[in-house]
Amino acid sequence: MTPFQKVEDVCGHLCTTPLGNNSVIWHQLQSSDPDMQQINDSVSNSTSWTVTNNVVPCVLLGLCFLVGIPGNVLVAVAILRNLRQATVTVKLMLNLAVTDALSLLLLPFWIPALLGPWPYSPDFCKLLSYLVYCTMYASVLTITMMSMQRYMLVLYPRCKLKLHPRGSGVKALLGVLWTLALVLASPALLLRKLLPNEGRLRCQPLYSSDGQKVAVLLSETLLGFVVPGVILTISYLCIARRVGRLPFTSGKRLSRLVTWVMAAFFIFWFPSHVANLLQVAGFQDVAESIRNVAGALTFFNSCLNPFLYAFASPRLRGSSSLMKRLERVCHSKLGDTPPPDSRKPSLCTQAGNLTTLNQTPV
Repeated sequence: MTPFQKVEDVCGHLCTTPLGNNSVIWHQLQSSDPDMQQINDSVSNSTSWTVTNNVVPCVLLGLCFLVGIPGNVLVAVAILRNLRQATVTVKLMLNLAVTDALSLLLLPFWIPALLGPWPYSPDFCKLLSYLVYCTMYASVLTITMMSMQRYMLVLYPRCKLKLHPRGSGVKALLGVLWTLALVLASPALLLRKLLPNEGRLRCQPLYSSDGQKVAVLLSETLLGFVVPGVILTISYLCIARRVGRLPFTSGKRLSRLVTWVMAAFFIFWFPSHVANLLQVAGFQDVAESIRNVAGALTFFNSCLNPFLYAFASPRLRGSSSLMKRLERVCHSKLGDTPPPDSRKPSLCTQAGNLTTLNQTPV
């Protein structure tokens, strides 16, 4: 049996052993087997803890948690206070705020794992990874649906989606959205295991073959970034072009907001999927060196969304409180019918009719 086969046997045994015994078993295997000792020595000689791979991601994740949780909670409360008046767009905004908050609530569990060995059970490795991917796909799907709805309402108002805010259509739409997110995140339940990495147990995917690794990583990038990115780009460019033709100066401010939404999505999600592509191309070391920082950046979308809408208008910035700003953005003249060109609607109305919230990625 080769040393690498022994490592695979150890990994399988560790993943089925209670957490309290893992360190004891790992120590016994190192001391009793010369091959395992050789592998451990080579791992120990490498850099097992660096500022870039550990400290920086933890600082970024902590900042996202401290800023994003209050912001998304305020958005959710502002919408729930007048939920009966909420349009389809507002309910999608509520779903995105809840999804963002859920993803950020998982961060306190990830931070200790970045600073040391995996501190939880093997089953929690699977569960936590699955929840992260669920919220990721739910956020991306929500953003995509909102952009498609805005596109139809602005460019084809007579062919708008027939979803009544108080009907069952919105509930069915959200049900389908979350079902897709649960299905797309299922590989995390199957592949995530506790593996030795840099002398410590880490929660990482264990692929059965190179083909499986390529298929999983490419599908994640395709479904979580490329397809939504294409839809967002086409929708927002068409919306911005239409807004630019409207005879009021506030349309330019709205165009800038649309640009921010697009830029936030691509800036914060692009590094994570670059890491996926590098891993597929065989640059494993480079991919691992940027994986933690790239994953931490994806959570910035989750804490950025409330501020994009709370400060979308100069008039909103003059409000006395963030809650009032959010309530005015979410409910004041927020309808699902685009304003006619002959009127001069406020930026609140334009934002409700012509833009979408944008999220984030690990």
